[in-house]
Amino acid sequence: MKGDRDLLVYLVWKTCMLPNAEIGRLFGMSYSAISHILSSMRTRIKEEPDLQAKYDLILFTVQDVTP
Repeated sequence: MKGDRDLLVYLVWKTCMLPNAEIGRLFGMSYSAISHILSSMRTRIKEEPDLQAKYDLILFTVQDVTP
């Protein structure tokens, strides 16, 4: 699902601090597509409480299992 992929792209960007080109390689996309996704996700997370909650839950879960 595109929405889940976009959230995953955003999470990778926020947590791994990789350049857009590298994230693009991981997802089989161009750096420019990643840039558009990140721009959209920054706006959506601010405006959609359910998306913010999903992001927070995933981030908390990932941080909880990392050494």
